[in-house]
Amino acid sequence: MYPDDQVNFIWFTDEKLFTVAAPKYPQNDRLYVPVTTKKKQVAAEHLLRTRPTFSQSVMVSVGMSKQLR
Repeated sequence: MYPDDQVNFIWFTDEKLFTVAAPKYPQNDRLYVPVTTKKKQVAAEHLLRTRPTFSQSVMVSVGMSKQLR
């Protein structure tokens, strides 16, 4: 498709993002307490949970060109 004298100057590159660990969404996690317990009596660390916004990932990038002999 390309003339032989131009193939030496062509580079092909690609990138791929691999997800290592997806973020956990504890929205459906339940906290069971006795019926007589009020919300203000439960420790805040049991009610509020911080979570990472982005998943842990690794990006791999590769480039190649014609091999000269």
